[in-house]
Formats: sequence, structure tokens, C-alpha cells
Amino acid sequence: MIQVTIDCYGHRNTSGHFRKIEEVPDEVKSDAAGNTYLRYGTGASCAIHKIDATGGMIRRWTFGAWNDRENLNYTAGTQDTITISVEE
Repeated sequence: MIQVTIDCYGHRNTSGHFRKIEEVPDEVKSDAAGNTYLRYGTGASCAIHKIDATGGMIRRWTFGAWNDRENLNYTAGTQDTITISVEE
């Protein structure tokens, strides 16, 4: 496993796409509370944005399993990067 830094769309900091332009999500889902989840990528784990309907339209993101999106911890703003572990 190695550590890599990614932007809010899941691009590595060595990518030509890293933090350049806003992307179109690959999938969008809403939950019963009215929160909206935006999926960036098609893998089991990907960059996921949450637009929190209960807090005045707050948008935060994380990297994790799309199927577990409602239980993930969203702390990064869209201008923030995060470091994740990946297999090489």
C-alpha cells in the first residue's frame, strides 16, 4: 500500500486533471432526509460529495465505498485534498 493525495474528484496529484475543472458526476442519489450524493468514478470506492440539505446546502466530500455513502464521514471542502492508501 502507498499513500497518495487526491483532489475532490479522485484525481491523484500527479494527474493532468488534478484540481483543474469541475466535473460532471457519474451518478447522483438522494436519501430520505433530502441529502444529495454525487459519485465521481465508477469503482467500488470513489470520491463522493455530499450536499447536506439540513445544514443550508453545505457541500463536503470524502473517498469511500459508494454503497456505504450515507454512513461515511464528510469533512473535506471542495478545495481540500485528502490522502488515501492504495495498492500499487
